[in-house]
Amino acid sequence: LYYVGGVVRDEILGKQSNDIDLMTNCDVHKVAELFDRCEVARTSNARLARIYIDNDLFEMGCLEEGDTIEHNLDSRDLTCNSILKDLITGQYYDPTGGIKDIKAKRIRFTTAAREKITAGKDPAELLRAFRFMAQLGWNFAPDTEEAIKSYSQKTGGKIKIQLKAALGPANWKKLINGKYKQKALAELEKYGFIDWAKTSFPDDFQ
Repeated sequence: LYYVGGVVRDEILGKQSNDIDLMTNCDVHKVAELFDRCEVARTSNARLARIYIDNDLFEMGCLEEGDTIEHNLDSRDLTCNSILKDLITGQYYDPTGGIKDIKAKRIRFTTAAREKITAGKDPAELLRAFRFMAQLGWNFAPDTEEAIKSYSQKTGGKIKIQLKAALGPANWKKLINGKYKQKALAELEKYGFIDWAKTSFPDDFQ
């Protein structure tokens, strides 16, 4: 059983985190049987057990049959969010180099995310990169900059996200409320996305 994602990133940064996600290689239905309230769902890279204990919700990613931890982590968005911590040993597992990027204050897409962004796909992950810049104040890694540039060229400067879907407005809200939002907005302008942002979220540019 492992911690994964934001809780591990925040621990390395010395911050307290409420963003607690878990991962296991156990079958999702066997996990569900262990709890009184548990919903089974599917994400892009795992089966998900949503576990309710009192009023708290915990999400546990369960690897698909035939999948590997390495492939699952590289299917995530950013290297800083792709680090495991073993709950028993306390050791980190970091095949994507997230710890090195955290220490360098660098935002880097995983290989899978970079390939999708370069091809002009997965706008939610693209927007999340700018969101983390607004929240953390970090810089983009060179290969991430190239992927963003390619996305902009392929889409004409439009982050083609469904604005009625949860991921779009939720990530934008965190971006616009971030401590370093001016840096993120400047980068959106640099890559040609600022007109899209003003059109999509006009109230934030009054």
